[in-house]
Amino acid sequence: MSNAAPQFKGVIRPATYEDCLTLAPHLRQEDKDEVWESHGHLPEEALILSFEASPNAQVGTLNGEIVCMFGVAPTDDPNFGSPWMLASDLIKEVSREFLKRDKEVLNGMSAGYGFLFNYAWSKNTMHLRWLKWLGFTIDYSPVPLGNNGEIFYGFYKFQKE
Repeated sequence: MSNAAPQFKGVIRPATYEDCLTLAPHLRQEDKDEVWESHGHLPEEALILSFEASPNAQVGTLNGEIVCMFGVAPTDDPNFGSPWMLASDLIKEVSREFLKRDKEVLNGMSAGYGFLFNYAWSKNTMHLRWLKWLGFTIDYSPVPLGNNGEIFYGFYKFQKE
């Protein structure tokens, strides 16, 4: 009998509509609050709209459970993409190796866009750290958004050609 710690198996794969329904009840409270404050969406609605807007949406799983869903949605300008991510509390258990794959996958799904831009809720500090780690620049100029005028920060990244 081995005393070795169990191996975590992280997988990134294409997202499905069913993944939206599976992840929605397990979203981190900060993500629920962010989609509500920014657009007035409930978790399931936010996931479905984001999934449908993103041709290459992905999910990250850990030991078969959905950790996060993320993607890049096209905008009216074909050179601009809008990246997003929504996650469960399992995101706290993800190893650095798993996060490295996020970088590779994001680079693949954002190919063809010269510029990536979106907003993150100022109180969602985990997302802000994740975005910085992925190489985004955070513009800490406060931007009031949504019905309550909550503070959001723009984030952006120029893509290499």
